[in-house]
Amino acid sequence: GKSGYGQNSVGDANGRMLDITFDDELWLESSSSNNSTTCSTAVSGTDGLAEAGFTLVETGKNTGVFTGDFQVPAEYCARSSGTGSASTTMGTDIEVNYVDYRDASGEIIEVGDGAGIRGNTGSVSLDRTVYPVPFGQISDFAAESSKATPNGRSLFPLHGGAITSALDAATETLGNGDLTIHIRVDDPDYDVSAAGEDQIAENTSTTSKRGPLKIYVARGSDSVTLATAGGDVVQNGVITQGTTVDVTTTGDGVDRTRELGPILETAPDSGVFELDMTIRYTDGPASADCPTTNSFTATDGTAGTDESDRFVASDSGKEYCILQGDVLTVEYTDQNDASGNEAVAYDSATFDLRN
Repeated sequence: GKSGYGQNSVGDANGRMLDITFDDELWLESSSSNNSTTCSTAVSGTDGLAEAGFTLVETGKNTGVFTGDFQVPAEYCARSSGTGSASTTMGTDIEVNYVDYRDASGEIIEVGDGAGIRGNTGSVSLDRTVYPVPFGQISDFAAESSKATPNGRSLFPLHGGAITSALDAATETLGNGDLTIHIRVDDPDYDVSAAGEDQIAENTSTTSKRGPLKIYVARGSDSVTLATAGGDVVQNGVITQGTTVDVTTTGDGVDRTRELGPILETAPDSGVFELDMTIRYTDGPASADCPTTNSFTATDGTAGTDESDRFVASDSGKEYCILQGDVLTVEYTDQNDASGNEAVAYDSATFDLRN
């Protein structure tokens, strides 16, 4: 359809074979003039069908069937206003129009097909409705020399016959009781590739660079945010108080609430994304009932073992821990649901001890 080569019998530029439209507007690069209008604002991502590298290729010898793939852009240059502006493709109707220069009767005809570009409402789920309360190991606490019970330490001792004069050896306990949780996000909007594994790697804010998934533990009105996930990069950080993501930085330049990074798709076309995360016995709101811990596992990118290497601040006179009845919640913010608006999905589970 290049200009300057004349027109066919129906007035189209010679050579025009196939084009893509969004709401009846040609998908052209921003700088191309259409109806005497160019786009005054920048378009993110692929700008026009030509930039997508699109081509039609026959599926096999003598099939007469030609296919081509391109990724639907997040934005396109809309010129209907007369000025041209970058507009979202969400909620538009996409059409493909093909010019057949010789149909069965020898005439030029145009055929097409269309579809709506709509969002899907995402959901999030945990792999359990009840999790066991995680516990620590001997090295996490101060040594004891006279008592044969846990005595305020978050330990899981073996039977009484395995304990000598005091519960002071790793062989007398079940050892490390870290808990691994499995989180699944079902949102086909991120299944964008024609083939291959996709990922949720979208920042909900350009300044904070945080993903749409948030994980926190609550006990009544007290809560701590363990991490966010689904951002484009992994960011070291710590566990912060409350359910509001803390995006300020500490004195050493480390971001407060940590970001776990992209969430990977389970299969090339599943639209389901999964994430595993480890939770320690320390990872709950502060309480006077929590044991005094000597060594914390750092999440701020250092090799430190202080409380400040895992938590944003100490709570005077209290320690952090997970107790019976605490609630783990995952919160997923869907940037575009089925109605094209932002929506939030939740799932939760409790921590429980059993006889």
